[in-house]
Amino acid sequence: MSESFDETGGAGGIREVSWEEFWEERDGLQPGEHVSIVGPTGTGKTHGLVWFAEDFDGHAILVVTKGADKMIDRLVKERGWILTRDVGDIFTPDGRPGRLLRKNWSDRWEKRRERPPQRIVYWPQAPTESVRSRADHLQAALEALIDRAYEYCRREKRNRCFVGIDETMFAAMELDMNRPLTMLWNEGRSMGLSVGAAMQRTAWISKSARSAPRYVIVFDTTDPDDLGELAKMAGLYRRNGEFREILDGLGDHEHLLIVTRGRDRQVVRSRVVIRQRRVDADAKGAAPERSAAGKGSPTERRGDRRA
Repeated sequence: MSESFDETGGAGGIREVSWEEFWEERDGLQPGEHVSIVGPTGTGKTHGLVWFAEDFDGHAILVVTKGADKMIDRLVKERGWILTRDVGDIFTPDGRPGRLLRKNWSDRWEKRRERPPQRIVYWPQAPTESVRSRADHLQAALEALIDRAYEYCRREKRNRCFVGIDETMFAAMELDMNRPLTMLWNEGRSMGLSVGAAMQRTAWISKSARSAPRYVIVFDTTDPDDLGELAKMAGLYRRNGEFREILDGLGDHEHLLIVTRGRDRQVVRSRVVIRQRRVDADAKGAAPERSAAGKGSPTERRGDRRA
C-alpha cells in the first residue's frame, strides 16, 4: 500500500485522483463486493451510495428510515428512481421478483426473465402513534427486505442486487439489525448481493462493516476508536495522529478512498461525482446515462476490455 503515499501528494502525502479516473480501469462495485462510507452529516455519504447504486450491474435498492429526506424527492423527480413503501413491490416473501422487477408488457420481447436493472427507493411508512411503534415497524420492514433480498440472490446465481442503507448505525443499534447485516456482509460475497453502508461512526456496528467491504470511503470521524480502526485500514498502524492530520487536510466533500484488498490495495483522495441524468418514461428506473467519454455501465466497461 506504500505506493499510495508520495511526497507530491495532497493531504498527508496521499495522491489525489478524480473520481472518474479512479474507476476508469475498474469495473465498479462487483456483485458480492461491499462498500462502507463513513462521515458526519452533510459530507456526502448519500451521494456516494447513489453513485454505487446507479453504477451497479443489477437491481439496486436504497433503504431510507428518516422521517423526511429531500434527497429522495430529487432521486425520484430528477434521476428516475422508483419510490415504494411496500417491500412486496420489490420481492415476494419467498424471494421472487415483485411487480417492480417482473417483466411488464413493454418488456415482453426481451429474452431476460426480469426487467433491466431497476433503481428503487424503499421508504417504509412508519406509524406515528409512538416512537416505539415507529421503531418496531421500521425494524420489521428492514428485516423483511434483508430476508427477501438474501433469498432472491440465493435462488439463482444470475440474481444480483445492491442494498444501500443510508443510516446504518441507526439500523444496527436502534433497530437491532446488527446480526442480519453481518449475515449480508459475510455471505453476500458468494451470492452476488452487495451492501452499501453509510454511517456516521463505525463503533457499535459489527466489525464486518470494516472488514468485509472491498472499498471504504472516509470523509471524517471524531471518535478515537473509529480513528484507530480506520487508520489501520489505511495502512497507518498506530499512527492515529498522522491519520487525523490527513483527514483535517481534506477539502469540502473530499474523502479518502481505501481499497482494502486485492493487488491494487491503496489509499487515494477524491470526490464523488454524480453525472447528470435524463429522466423520461422509458428511462425511469433504468441505469443512468453516461457520456461518450465516460466509463459507461459496468457491463459496457467489461465489453470494451474484451474487444
